[in-house]
Amino acid sequence: RRLGRDERGALARAVYEQVLRGCRYMAAVHSRLSEFVAWKCAHPVGDAALAESAAGGPSEAINGYERALRHNLSAAECGALVEMLSMLDSLRSALRRAGGGAQ
Repeated sequence: RRLGRDERGALARAVYEQVLRGCRYMAAVHSRLSEFVAWKCAHPVGDAALAESAAGGPSEAINGYERALRHNLSAAECGALVEMLSMLDSLRSALRRAGGGAQ
């Protein structure tokens, strides 16, 4: 059955609203992830905590990235970060499909 003009307009509006919500959500999640990583970089792990998490390796060999993120994330934070990145990637793919873009 072919949709009438009003039905097509309503469907187009609904799709537009969903895509807009997805874009807003993606921007909000990206912003929060950026703030989280910035905070972790501004507050790197200290030497005492680094000694516990680095498994006995010399703390001088640990670079800034490892101090800020690798050894500064709890297991819960790491799991949540992976989940958020996965959601962002899934949302990106869905928005691309909705826009007719290539994967």
